[in-house]
Amino acid sequence: MHIKYNVTIDDHVALCLFHNKHSATVRRINIFWGVIFPVCYCIFFCLLGLYRREWTSPIFGIVVGGLLMLWALAGRRKRIEKATRRMLREASKEASGQDELELTETGLTVKSKYEELKVAWEALERIGFTPDYTFIFTGVAKGIVIPRASLIEGDYEGFDSMLKETFKNKLQAQQVVNISEKIIVDSEKIYKDDLGAGRHSGFGVASFIISLVTLGLYVLIFTLTFIFAGIAPESVDRESPVARVSVFLLLLGILANLIGLVLGIAGVRQKNRKRLLSILGIIFNSAILIGFMVLIAITKPVS
Repeated sequence: MHIKYNVTIDDHVALCLFHNKHSATVRRINIFWGVIFPVCYCIFFCLLGLYRREWTSPIFGIVVGGLLMLWALAGRRKRIEKATRRMLREASKEASGQDELELTETGLTVKSKYEELKVAWEALERIGFTPDYTFIFTGVAKGIVIPRASLIEGDYEGFDSMLKETFKNKLQAQQVVNISEKIIVDSEKIYKDDLGAGRHSGFGVASFIISLVTLGLYVLIFTLTFIFAGIAPESVDRESPVARVSVFLLLLGILANLIGLVLGIAGVRQKNRKRLLSILGIIFNSAILIGFMVLIAITKPVS
Protein backbone atom coordinates (compact mmCIF):
# COMPACT_ATOMS: atom_id res chain seq x y z
CA MET A 1 0.00 0.00 0.00
CA HIS A 2 1.23 3.46 -0.90
CA ILE A 3 0.45 6.96 0.42
CA LYS A 4 1.80 10.45 -0.25
CA TYR A 5 1.67 13.36 2.20
CA ASN A 6 3.26 16.66 3.22
CA VAL A 7 5.31 16.96 6.40
CA THR A 8 6.15 20.15 8.33
CA ILE A 9 8.17 20.99 11.41
CA ASP A 10 4.92 21.01 13.42
CA ASP A 11 4.44 17.36 12.52
CA HIS A 12 7.89 16.41 13.79
CA VAL A 13 7.16 18.32 17.00
CA ALA A 14 3.99 16.22 17.33
CA LEU A 15 6.13 13.06 17.09
CA CYS A 16 8.32 14.31 19.93
CA LEU A 17 5.29 15.24 22.07
CA PHE A 18 3.76 11.81 21.52
CA HIS A 19 7.00 10.11 22.52
CA ASN A 20 7.32 12.18 25.71
CA LYS A 21 3.73 11.42 26.65
CA HIS A 22 4.00 7.64 26.24
CA SER A 23 7.62 6.97 27.23
CA ALA A 24 7.97 5.21 30.60
CA THR A 25 11.47 6.60 31.04
CA VAL A 26 10.38 10.18 30.42
CA ARG A 27 7.41 9.65 32.75
CA ARG A 28 9.71 8.48 35.57
CA ILE A 29 12.01 11.46 35.04
CA ASN A 30 9.06 13.87 35.15
CA ILE A 31 7.68 12.28 38.32
CA PHE A 32 11.05 12.53 40.04
CA TRP A 33 11.88 16.15 39.12
CA GLY A 34 8.28 17.38 39.08
CA VAL A 35 6.91 15.66 42.19
CA ILE A 36 9.31 13.59 44.32
CA PHE A 37 12.23 16.04 44.47
CA PRO A 38 10.13 19.18 45.22
CA VAL A 39 8.05 17.31 47.82
CA CYS A 40 11.15 15.94 49.58
CA TYR A 41 12.65 19.43 49.47
CA CYS A 42 9.54 20.88 51.14
CA ILE A 43 9.33 18.12 53.74
CA PHE A 44 12.99 18.61 54.68
CA PHE A 45 12.52 22.32 55.36
CA CYS A 46 9.23 21.68 57.19
CA LEU A 47 10.99 19.24 59.51
CA LEU A 48 13.85 21.72 59.90
CA GLY A 49 11.35 24.39 60.90
CA LEU A 50 9.78 22.07 63.46
CA TYR A 51 13.21 21.29 64.90
CA ARG A 52 14.13 24.99 65.11
CA ARG A 53 10.57 25.98 66.17
CA GLU A 54 10.23 28.72 63.56
CA TRP A 55 8.22 29.36 60.37
CA THR A 56 10.93 30.73 58.10
CA SER A 57 12.32 27.37 56.96
CA PRO A 58 8.94 25.76 56.14
CA ILE A 59 7.79 28.83 54.20
CA PHE A 60 11.09 28.93 52.27
CA GLY A 61 10.91 25.20 51.49
CA ILE A 62 7.27 25.37 50.38
CA VAL A 63 7.83 28.41 48.13
CA VAL A 64 11.00 27.06 46.49
CA GLY A 65 9.60 23.53 46.18
CA GLY A 66 6.41 24.90 44.64
CA LEU A 67 8.37 26.94 42.11
CA LEU A 68 10.41 23.86 41.19
CA MET A 69 7.22 21.86 40.71
CA LEU A 70 5.63 24.65 38.68
CA TRP A 71 8.69 24.85 36.43
CA ALA A 72 8.90 21.07 35.98
CA LEU A 73 5.21 20.35 35.33
CA ALA A 74 3.48 23.46 34.03
CA GLY A 75 6.00 24.43 31.36
CA ARG A 76 7.10 20.98 30.22
CA ARG A 77 5.21 20.89 26.90
CA LYS A 78 6.40 24.34 25.82
CA ARG A 79 10.01 23.47 26.65
CA ILE A 80 9.75 20.31 24.57
CA GLU A 81 8.23 22.20 21.62
CA LYS A 82 10.81 24.97 21.81
CA ALA A 83 13.78 22.61 21.97
CA THR A 84 12.45 20.43 19.14
CA ARG A 85 11.77 23.39 16.86
CA ARG A 86 15.22 24.80 17.51
CA MET A 87 16.81 21.47 16.59
CA LEU A 88 14.67 21.01 13.47
CA ARG A 89 15.43 24.49 12.15
CA GLU A 90 19.03 23.39 11.70
CA ALA A 91 17.79 20.71 9.30
CA SER A 92 14.87 22.61 7.82
CA LYS A 93 15.16 21.03 4.35
CA GLU A 94 14.98 17.47 5.65
CA ALA A 95 12.31 18.30 8.26
CA SER A 96 9.64 19.45 5.83
CA GLY A 97 8.45 18.59 2.35
CA GLN A 98 6.57 15.89 0.48
CA ASP A 99 7.10 12.25 1.48
CA GLU A 100 5.93 8.92 0.09
CA LEU A 101 5.54 5.79 2.16
CA GLU A 102 4.98 2.26 0.93
CA LEU A 103 4.20 -0.87 2.93
CA THR A 104 5.71 -4.13 1.72
CA GLU A 105 6.08 -7.65 3.07
CA THR A 106 9.62 -6.94 4.22
CA GLY A 107 9.09 -3.47 5.71
CA LEU A 108 8.61 0.18 4.85
CA THR A 109 10.03 2.32 2.07
CA VAL A 110 10.14 6.07 2.69
CA LYS A 111 10.90 8.44 -0.17
CA SER A 112 11.51 12.16 0.12
CA LYS A 113 13.09 14.78 -2.07
CA TYR A 114 16.47 14.16 -0.49
CA GLU A 115 16.62 10.46 0.36
CA GLU A 116 15.08 7.02 0.15
CA LEU A 117 14.98 4.91 3.28
CA LYS A 118 14.06 1.26 3.69
CA VAL A 119 13.13 -0.03 7.15
CA ALA A 120 12.54 -3.70 7.97
CA TRP A 121 9.59 -4.62 10.17
CA GLU A 122 11.97 -6.00 12.77
CA ALA A 123 13.66 -2.60 13.05
CA LEU A 124 10.50 -0.82 14.17
CA GLU A 125 10.36 0.07 17.86
CA ARG A 126 6.63 0.83 18.07
CA ILE A 127 3.79 2.56 16.27
CA GLY A 128 1.28 5.09 17.55
CA PHE A 129 -2.09 6.35 16.40
CA THR A 130 -3.99 9.54 17.26
CA PRO A 131 -7.01 11.09 15.52
CA ASP A 132 -4.68 13.44 13.62
CA TYR A 133 -1.43 11.47 13.24
CA THR A 134 0.20 8.11 12.69
CA PHE A 135 3.67 7.65 14.18
CA ILE A 136 6.14 4.94 13.19
CA PHE A 137 9.13 4.85 15.54
CA THR A 138 12.36 3.57 14.07
CA GLY A 139 14.30 4.45 17.22
CA VAL A 140 13.74 5.56 20.78
CA ALA A 141 12.68 9.11 19.89
CA LYS A 142 12.85 9.23 16.10
CA GLY A 143 10.66 7.95 13.33
CA ILE A 144 8.17 8.63 10.56
CA VAL A 145 5.20 10.92 11.12
CA ILE A 146 2.12 10.84 8.89
CA PRO A 147 -0.30 13.78 9.32
CA ARG A 148 -3.88 12.96 8.43
CA ALA A 149 -4.68 16.54 7.37
CA SER A 150 -1.79 16.66 4.88
CA LEU A 151 -2.56 13.49 2.93
CA ILE A 152 -2.16 14.02 -0.82
CA GLU A 153 -2.66 10.55 -2.24
CA GLY A 154 -3.80 7.19 -0.87
CA ASP A 155 -6.22 5.72 1.66
CA TYR A 156 -5.27 6.90 5.18
CA GLU A 157 -7.68 4.59 7.04
CA GLY A 158 -6.72 1.60 4.93
CA PHE A 159 -3.03 2.35 5.43
CA ASP A 160 -3.47 2.57 9.21
CA SER A 161 -5.36 -0.73 9.34
CA MET A 162 -2.78 -2.54 7.22
CA LEU A 163 0.11 -1.04 9.21
CA LYS A 164 -1.41 -2.04 12.55
CA GLU A 165 -2.36 -5.56 11.43
CA THR A 166 0.99 -6.30 9.76
CA PHE A 167 3.05 -4.99 12.68
CA LYS A 168 0.89 -6.93 15.16
CA ASN A 169 1.42 -10.15 13.20
CA LYS A 170 5.18 -9.56 13.14
CA LEU A 171 5.21 -9.02 16.92
CA GLN A 172 3.19 -12.18 17.51
CA ALA A 173 5.57 -14.11 15.30
CA GLN A 174 8.44 -12.81 17.46
CA GLN A 175 6.46 -13.86 20.57
CA VAL A 176 6.43 -10.35 21.97
CA VAL A 177 4.30 -10.27 25.13
CA ASN A 178 3.70 -6.54 25.67
CA ILE A 179 2.05 -5.78 22.33
CA SER A 180 0.02 -2.94 23.86
CA GLU A 181 3.28 -1.09 24.57
CA LYS A 182 4.35 -1.51 20.95
CA ILE A 183 1.04 -0.46 19.37
CA ILE A 184 -0.27 2.65 21.12
CA VAL A 185 -3.71 4.06 20.31
CA ASP A 186 -4.36 7.49 21.80
CA SER A 187 -7.80 9.06 21.42
CA GLU A 188 -6.50 12.58 22.02
CA LYS A 189 -5.32 14.88 19.29
CA ILE A 190 -1.81 16.30 19.51
CA TYR A 191 -2.99 19.77 18.46
CA LYS A 192 -6.48 20.94 19.30
CA ASP A 193 -7.86 24.46 18.90
CA ASP A 194 -11.08 23.96 20.89
CA LEU A 195 -9.95 24.56 24.47
CA GLY A 196 -13.32 23.62 25.92
CA ALA A 197 -13.50 20.21 24.26
CA GLY A 198 -12.34 16.89 25.59
CA ARG A 199 -12.43 15.43 29.06
CA HIS A 200 -11.50 17.11 32.32
CA SER A 201 -7.78 17.46 32.87
CA GLY A 202 -6.26 14.84 35.16
CA PHE A 203 -4.18 17.64 36.70
CA GLY A 204 -7.37 19.64 37.29
CA VAL A 205 -9.20 16.72 38.89
CA ALA A 206 -6.24 16.08 41.20
CA SER A 207 -6.02 19.79 42.10
CA PHE A 208 -9.72 19.96 42.96
CA ILE A 209 -9.61 16.77 45.05
CA ILE A 210 -6.53 18.00 46.94
CA SER A 211 -8.29 21.24 47.84
CA LEU A 212 -11.31 19.37 49.23
CA VAL A 213 -9.24 16.79 51.13
CA THR A 214 -6.96 19.38 52.72
CA LEU A 215 -9.94 21.54 53.68
CA GLY A 216 -11.43 18.54 55.48
CA LEU A 217 -8.05 17.89 57.11
CA TYR A 218 -7.86 21.46 58.45
CA VAL A 219 -11.39 21.27 59.83
CA LEU A 220 -10.51 17.98 61.55
CA ILE A 221 -7.26 19.36 63.01
CA PHE A 222 -8.84 22.52 64.41
CA THR A 223 -11.86 20.61 65.73
CA LEU A 224 -9.70 18.08 67.57
CA THR A 225 -7.46 20.87 68.88
CA PHE A 226 -10.43 22.69 70.41
CA ILE A 227 -11.70 19.41 71.88
CA PHE A 228 -8.33 18.65 73.47
CA ALA A 229 -8.07 22.22 74.72
CA GLY A 230 -11.41 21.84 76.52
CA ILE A 231 -10.70 18.40 77.96
CA ALA A 232 -6.99 18.70 78.79
CA PRO A 233 -5.54 22.19 78.20
CA GLU A 234 -2.01 20.98 78.92
CA SER A 235 -2.24 18.65 75.89
CA VAL A 236 -2.16 21.58 73.44
CA ASP A 237 0.94 23.18 74.90
CA ARG A 238 3.57 24.06 72.26
CA GLU A 239 5.85 21.28 73.51
CA SER A 240 3.12 18.63 73.66
CA PRO A 241 2.96 15.74 71.17
CA VAL A 242 -0.55 16.82 70.11
CA ALA A 243 0.68 20.30 69.16
CA ARG A 244 3.68 18.92 67.28
CA VAL A 245 1.56 16.46 65.31
CA SER A 246 -0.99 19.19 64.52
CA VAL A 247 1.69 21.56 63.23
CA PHE A 248 3.26 18.80 61.15
CA LEU A 249 -0.12 17.92 59.58
CA LEU A 250 -0.77 21.60 58.88
CA LEU A 251 2.57 21.89 57.11
CA LEU A 252 1.83 18.78 55.05
CA GLY A 253 -1.58 20.24 54.19
CA ILE A 254 -0.01 23.51 53.07
CA LEU A 255 2.45 21.54 50.95
CA ALA A 256 -0.46 19.59 49.44
CA ASN A 257 -2.28 22.87 48.65
CA LEU A 258 0.83 24.16 46.90
CA ILE A 259 1.01 20.95 44.88
CA GLY A 260 -2.70 21.33 44.09
CA LEU A 261 -2.13 24.91 42.93
CA VAL A 262 0.66 23.81 40.60
CA LEU A 263 -1.46 20.94 39.24
CA GLY A 264 -4.34 23.37 38.65
CA ILE A 265 -2.09 25.69 36.67
CA ALA A 266 -0.79 22.71 34.67
CA GLY A 267 -4.38 21.64 33.98
CA VAL A 268 -5.37 25.08 32.71
CA ARG A 269 -2.41 25.06 30.32
CA GLN A 270 -3.48 21.77 28.71
CA LYS A 271 -5.01 22.62 25.36
CA ASN A 272 -7.21 19.55 24.94
CA ARG A 273 -8.94 19.45 28.32
CA LYS A 274 -11.85 21.15 30.08
CA ARG A 275 -10.73 23.86 32.47
CA LEU A 276 -13.51 23.94 35.09
CA LEU A 277 -11.96 21.68 37.74
CA SER A 278 -8.52 23.15 37.12
CA ILE A 279 -9.84 26.67 37.74
CA LEU A 280 -11.74 25.55 40.86
CA GLY A 281 -8.61 23.82 42.12
CA ILE A 282 -6.57 26.99 41.61
CA ILE A 283 -9.19 29.12 43.40
CA PHE A 284 -9.64 26.81 46.40
CA ASN A 285 -5.95 26.01 46.89
CA SER A 286 -4.98 29.66 46.47
CA ALA A 287 -7.66 30.78 48.94
CA ILE A 288 -6.40 28.31 51.55
CA LEU A 289 -2.76 29.34 51.06
CA ILE A 290 -3.62 33.04 51.20
CA GLY A 291 -5.67 32.40 54.33
CA PHE A 292 -2.70 30.78 56.04
CA MET A 293 -0.39 33.62 54.98
CA VAL A 294 -2.78 36.17 56.44
CA LEU A 295 -3.11 34.11 59.62
CA ILE A 296 0.67 33.90 60.00
CA ALA A 297 1.04 37.63 59.31
CA ILE A 298 -1.50 38.75 61.92
CA THR A 299 -0.60 36.20 64.57
CA LYS A 300 1.95 37.42 67.09
CA PRO A 301 4.44 34.84 68.31
CA VAL A 302 3.78 33.61 71.79
CA SER A 303 6.65 34.48 74.16
